[in-house]
Amino acid sequence: MRHLRSAAFRSYLIGFACLLVGAWLSGELHSMLPLAMGSAAAVLGTASLVREIIAAGRKRRALVAASRAKDR
Repeated sequence: MRHLRSAAFRSYLIGFACLLVGAWLSGELHSMLPLAMGSAAAVLGTASLVREIIAAGRKRRALVAASRAKDR
């Protein structure tokens, strides 16, 4: 549940919810515009999550490299 505390993960979930609502509205209104808007929100939410994951990986790699350098 620690992921839910992350603003990036919440943003991802909100984007995914927008995608689902856009798909539902697309079926109801017979228009592709709600689906396009929902998918754009999902992409924006996913981008922030990916940035956070990459930053965490870089931090982890830096800690491992510093630990290995210290052991030598």
